[in-house]
Amino acid sequence: SILADVTTFKIRVRVFSDTGWGTVIGIDNVVQSVQATHLAPATFAVQQGLHFGGDLGSLFLSDNIPLYVLCDEFDANSQVEFTTTSPFQNPASLKFVTETGSSRSDLVEMPQLFDNNTSTWVMVGGGMSSIADTRRTAVASGDLSRFVRSSTGLIRYRITDIPTADLSEVDGWIVRIDQVDIRIAN
Repeated sequence: SILADVTTFKIRVRVFSDTGWGTVIGIDNVVQSVQATHLAPATFAVQQGLHFGGDLGSLFLSDNIPLYVLCDEFDANSQVEFTTTSPFQNPASLKFVTETGSSRSDLVEMPQLFDNNTSTWVMVGGGMSSIADTRRTAVASGDLSRFVRSSTGLIRYRITDIPTADLSEVDGWIVRIDQVDIRIAN
C-alpha cells in the first residue's frame, strides 16, 4: 500500500573509488515488476434517475464539471454504470477513485464491480454521500480476473446512491459524479 500511487521510480547510485581497497561497488540487477495504468471510463449509462447534465468528458478530471443525475421520490435511486477495457486479463490490483457529491447527505453510496463468473454485482466499498465533493477509493479484492471479461477485457463498474430517509415531502435532489479514475496494475 505504501507504493500504491508511485508515478516515478529512480535509482541514484554514488560510486566512490579507492584503488587501495580493490573493491568494486555497483548494482547487479534491478527489476520493476508492476505495470500500473490509469484508465478513464469508455462509456457510461444512467440506469436509474434522470441524466440531467454532463457527458463522458465530465468524468475524466476533477474539475467541478460533473455528470448530474436528478432523482425524486418516484425514482429515488441513482445508478450510473461505467465500462472500460483492461490491458491485463489477470490484474494484481484494481481500484476505482471517484469524486462524487449530492444535494443531500442521507444517501448511501455503493460502488460495485460486475463479477463475470457469477453474473452478479460485488460491493467494493461505500459510505454516506456528502454535499461537498468527496474523493473515495474502492478497492477490489480476491480473484480480480473475475471482473475482467475474458473475451474482451471489459470491466463494468457502477455507483448506486440510495436514500435512507423518508421521501414523502421531498421534491428532488441531484447526484454529482465529477471523476471516475480506474487504476489497474499487472
